[in-house]
Amino acid sequence: MVLNSRSKLAKLCEWNGNPIEGKILDDYKLKSDVSLSYNETNMKNKSFENKLFEIIKEIKDEIVSIKADITILKGFHNI
Repeated sequence: MVLNSRSKLAKLCEWNGNPIEGKILDDYKLKSDVSLSYNETNMKNKSFENKLFEIIKEIKDEIVSIKADITILKGFHNI
């Protein structure tokens, strides 16, 4: 299962018009795709519900990380 969250990230960030920032969103999407794909292959013996909860937790962790990076990037743009 690969989740495409670029559009959700773009709405969350509201700054995807800049090509550099668009590249950052692509990089996050790639990291999320690889992470979720890897975890899916290693969770074959778990119940479907447990898989979903683990994937949701990973997505939440990624969002927290992205929000922190956005705060840092906004700080750089204000310099």
